Amino acid sequence: MFLTTNRIGTIDAAFMSRIQVAIHMGVLDEGHRRIIWENWFNNEKLGLKRSSKNALLAQLDRCAKINMNGREIRNTLNTAQSISYTRVGADGNMSPEDLKAAANEAQSFQEYLLLKVKEQRLRHSQYGTGDSRTRLSSKSGSMGGASDDMAVVWPEELSRASSWAAGHVLSMRRDL
Repeated sequence: MFLTTNRIGTIDAAFMSRIQVAIHMGVLDEGHRRIIWENWFNNEKLGLKRSSKNALLAQLDRCAKINMNGREIRNTLNTAQSISYTRVGADGNMSPEDLKAAANEAQSFQEYLLLKVKEQRLRHSQYGTGDSRTRLSSKSGSMGGASDDMAVVWPEELSRASSWAAGHVLSMRRDL
């Protein structure tokens, strides 16, 4: 089984211990993106007519300059195909203009997401995360709401936590 993620920092230790082989895939360079675009343009599943395929292949160098990963390239092509279907029907005549419109939408969405992530980080740095998950309070031993004075407790420190938490990493107050 192959699993992929771009959120490696959120995988917990129990899940990580079950991974037999981890392969890091770096960011695609222009040459690799060109190969991916070309493979997709030549893929029979797209159902492109020869004239459309040739017009798209003529745009390979431009496409390769767009900073996308393989999944984003596939999604952009799917969107371009939908635009083409809306424009001319399902006749396999995807145009470079359809692809450009889809790529522009994908890039606009990426820019929007980056803006929202920056806003969220700023808000978290100013006001805290607003995390509503419960935490083990060090003073009373009861469950309490999250606060800014939380810290990670590593597994070797769990003896100070309640017995139900054995084997888990908890957040506890720093004043232990």
